[in-house]
Amino acid sequence: MSDLQLWLIGAGAALVALVLALNRVAEWRAGRRAEDAFRAPARDPLTEAGVARVEPTMGEVSPPASPEPAAAPPEADSAPNFPDPVLSSAVDTVALVVANDPLTRDLLAPLETALERLQRPVHLEGLEDERWVPLTMSHRDAWREIRAGLQLANRAGPASEEVVAAFNDAVADFATRSGAASQRESPAEAAGRARGLDALCAETDIELVLNVRGRGGATFSVQRVHALAAEEGLEPAGPGRFARMGDDGNAIFGLRFADVPPPRESSYATGLTFAFDVPHASEPLAALDALAAAAGRFAQALSGEVVDDSGRPLTPAGLAAIRRSLEPVVARLADRGIPAGSPLARRLFS
Repeated sequence: MSDLQLWLIGAGAALVALVLALNRVAEWRAGRRAEDAFRAPARDPLTEAGVARVEPTMGEVSPPASPEPAAAPPEADSAPNFPDPVLSSAVDTVALVVANDPLTRDLLAPLETALERLQRPVHLEGLEDERWVPLTMSHRDAWREIRAGLQLANRAGPASEEVVAAFNDAVADFATRSGAASQRESPAEAAGRARGLDALCAETDIELVLNVRGRGGATFSVQRVHALAAEEGLEPAGPGRFARMGDDGNAIFGLRFADVPPPRESSYATGLTFAFDVPHASEPLAALDALAAAAGRFAQALSGEVVDDSGRPLTPAGLAAIRRSLEPVVARLADRGIPAGSPLARRLFS
């Protein structure tokens, strides 16, 4: 082997050794970088920033300070306060009108005129921000969706199929002239529901009455009755009438002279009548208790006695029997979605 060949072999070996050494150095540096990346920092950035570091202990821990309450968004204070919808399928037949172009109050005027000719209670509502608002209480002047409702019954009786058909025709004609679509209930179906409501009225339209009369035919001084009414907090409610008012502004029960016509203040009365309209009372059972208690106080002050509507002296057992007979009436109204004292009940029993 020549000297040149030996030199080339030696140079190749040295080159290989150098490459291996460089690779070992690169691997060592890469390992150090990896260790540094996963090792916990020697310095605490919280301590460097001047914040005291608190290590967890097993002793008493003070609760963290409560955060400041978040401020209400500005628009929350200015949210619209919508009145409650008036219409309900429980007492109305409802027709819906949907239009591409807004229906203004001027456009609605002919519909309102046509509905007034029906001589039945009718209400109109417009859809505002996903809520139905009575047009009489709305601040808007136009709506894309409106609904009209014909009340199916009241104390004057049920709406006939002919009246419902006339209501539907008025709504359909208006929708056609306005380029809108409408949806209405079948006159036969609505009239059937009207008859059912009328039957409900006949079963539950009750005035609960207790009377105070003088013993042995004695009469009461009208002036004394007026004074007692004032002491009881009863408010004048017309000639010879008074009422105990509730927090909702409605009468809990009324007081009237049994005489017809009512006597003048300077004369005498033969009896007093305490009564309340059951469907109109917000809490009929509580109204019964309040009425019976007031009648008892009047009877005691006037040296009279409390009698029921049939003239029999009222006993605790008799009062309990009246209460038992009242409970199913209240339940029946609630089951039909027309709770006593609600706006729906006041509309139906009007």
